[in-house]
This record gives sequence, C-alpha cells and structure tokens, in this order.
Amino acid sequence: MGEISETSRFQGRVVKIFSDKRGGFISPDDKSDDLYFIASQVEHDKFGTLKPGYVVTFTVGQSKDG
Repeated sequence: MGEISETSRFQGRVVKIFSDKRGGFISPDDKSDDLYFIASQVEHDKFGTLKPGYVVTFTVGQSKDG
C-alpha cells in the first residue's frame, strides 16, 4: 500500500465476516496483507449488508490499542 495516511482510500474485497464479533477481513486489491475491520467503522451502519466478495473502498487507521 505504500505510504499510508488516514485519508488515503483503497479498494478491496470483503473476505470474511464475523457477525458474532461484529467485524471481518478485507483483502486489498494491491495484494497486501488482509486487514481487520470493525462494524462501528463501517459508514452508514451498513455492516449487516456486507457479504464476502463485495467490493469496498476503505481507509486504513489504527485503533487505540495499535
């Protein structure tokens, strides 16, 4: 992904959804490592509509835990 800032937008596909943990994984199009996301960070509260294979646009950030 090169240099990452929290304003850089990337594309990828949803790989896995964990509805019980309210999170999942995205595989970036640039073939870098999969990224974990949490439902509270999904815009417009659309977590419930996500399915594996969906194309998404995302930004990368860090949680307060790193």
